[in-house]
Amino acid sequence: MIIPKLSPDRRAKIDEYVRLRSRVAAWRPAANPDAAAFQALQAEIQSWFEKQPAEERILAVGRNYTLPISARKKSRRLIKIPALLKKLGTAWIVEHFTPTLAALDKCPLNPEEMGSFIEESFDGPRIIGEPVETRPQQRQLPKAA
Repeated sequence: MIIPKLSPDRRAKIDEYVRLRSRVAAWRPAANPDAAAFQALQAEIQSWFEKQPAEERILAVGRNYTLPISARKKSRRLIKIPALLKKLGTAWIVEHFTPTLAALDKCPLNPEEMGSFIEESFDGPRIIGEPVETRPQQRQLPKAA
């Protein structure tokens, strides 16, 4: 671990950062008293239209308001992957396909073999960790009346 010598100005900024961090972590917005009822009513209204065609948008008309309800989100997924890869061919796959490192960690090659195909470096951002009090702060006692 490296402990660099910092200028007094930088040391003061570290202390100010920790004080601000504590205040930011302690801040909580007021609880919204309507949030639970809103979520329950939203779920109930959505349940009314479960059997409607998925691709259709809906207008739910109340006494005073009309509520637009979207069609279901279209999702896509690959099927018949081996046949697709065969159809695309090796040249297309090499140009467009990048396996994830997580998937490669599970492949049948041993770590030594994988080492020649994976480059590692320390280039990500640094993360500021939990502060530790270096010197106890002088606490001011309330003045006696």
